[in-house]
Amino acid sequence: MALTGKTNEEKIWKFLTSKGLSIHGVAGLMGNLYAESALDPTNLQNTYEKSLGYTDTGYTAAVDSGKYTNFVHDAAGYGLAQWTYYTRKEALLKYAKAAGTSIGDLETQLGFLYKEISSGYPALLSTLKTATTVRTASDAVLTIYERPADMSERVKVQRANFGQKYLDKFGSTATEPKTGGNRTAAALLAIAAAEVGYHEKASNVNLDSKTGNAGSANFTKYSRDLAAAGYYNGNKQGVAWCDVFVDWCFYQLAGRDAKKAQEIECQTGPLGAGCLYSMQYYKQQGRFYTSNPQPGDQVF
Repeated sequence: MALTGKTNEEKIWKFLTSKGLSIHGVAGLMGNLYAESALDPTNLQNTYEKSLGYTDTGYTAAVDSGKYTNFVHDAAGYGLAQWTYYTRKEALLKYAKAAGTSIGDLETQLGFLYKEISSGYPALLSTLKTATTVRTASDAVLTIYERPADMSERVKVQRANFGQKYLDKFGSTATEPKTGGNRTAAALLAIAAAEVGYHEKASNVNLDSKTGNAGSANFTKYSRDLAAAGYYNGNKQGVAWCDVFVDWCFYQLAGRDAKKAQEIECQTGPLGAGCLYSMQYYKQQGRFYTSNPQPGDQVF
């Protein structure tokens, strides 16, 4: 597939989300790739530039042309993931040659990256597809796939923070795979838990950032997304968003299908945000209880 996007980070984000990884999985993986190479597919490990006598572009060109023949065994990290071990570099080189592309081609490296993870790291792939927090995905990539010498808590926090920036920048609901298959209480709670730390905004700016433009004006991505989907009759931005958030979680659970979300949530139609509407509905259905809440229940 041809990459789409204006920047390397946008191209990488779109490629990885197209593979069915969760947005938190993509962000956690990208945070690690950024730590390794700053998302530059031609990146030669800095400590080897002087000893090998090459810049990033010079090294790439020399490998491509055949002038430099020790790519596999020179122990220098290279590319997005800073592949270093000789078997992995050999596999990357063969993959590029088979594709007829440069060793430093972004699309080639992304294809190799996904092939390597999907064929050699099934547990990691599962985590990247189901992760609901950046930290979970980031730690898995760090300790299972990258495995640098330093895997301390400091490094884990740093890489997760790198990943969070990509989630804040690209992690709108439009990029999440629309599966809607796992409709369990646990899945619903995981969706809600992933939003911990989100601050409402002072205005209709930076809605996808957890902490950017924080304020007390009741502007959120939750109201925006549901209004865009036609979930409500009208825009609910600027009003209290407690029930809006609950609706949004069901919307995610249903794969961002507004009709299915309302069916799952046991609504009868786009009634609008407001705890009163939901309470009245459950009372009318004889399903409003005053004790013993269960996981996944709505609590008023």
